[in-house]
Amino acid sequence: MQRRYQVDQERIKELLQKNQKLEKDNVELAKDYFALRLKSNDEQKRLHEENEVLRLKNAQIGTKLRSFMKHSEVENAAAKELAEKKSEEYVNMYRNQVREKEENLLIIKDQYSQVQNIYLNKVKELEENLTKL
Repeated sequence: MQRRYQVDQERIKELLQKNQKLEKDNVELAKDYFALRLKSNDEQKRLHEENEVLRLKNAQIGTKLRSFMKHSEVENAAAKELAEKKSEEYVNMYRNQVREKEENLLIIKDQYSQVQNIYLNKVKELEENLTKL
């Protein structure tokens, strides 16, 4: 019985040591868990803040892009309108030049015809004078 008592005492001692080791390991694991949880929470908070900053930057960039696009559309419309006005001006200018040249050509033709008639009449008159001689 004594022997049984000693064996039980040793077994109790071993189990107590094993229990202490397990408790120590449990405490270490709990410390590690809470340290990792704290680190994870900090990282999650940092990522959330970074995400918010990126969202704000994205919103600003989107606003700038929309503003730029609207400005570009306005500029393009103004440039198109200006180009159309300029081309219309040139078309009208060239039409007027053609009309003036055609009028001048008609005047010149008319004058040429008159001068030709005058010379024909002169030639006739000279021929008549020549025949009379």
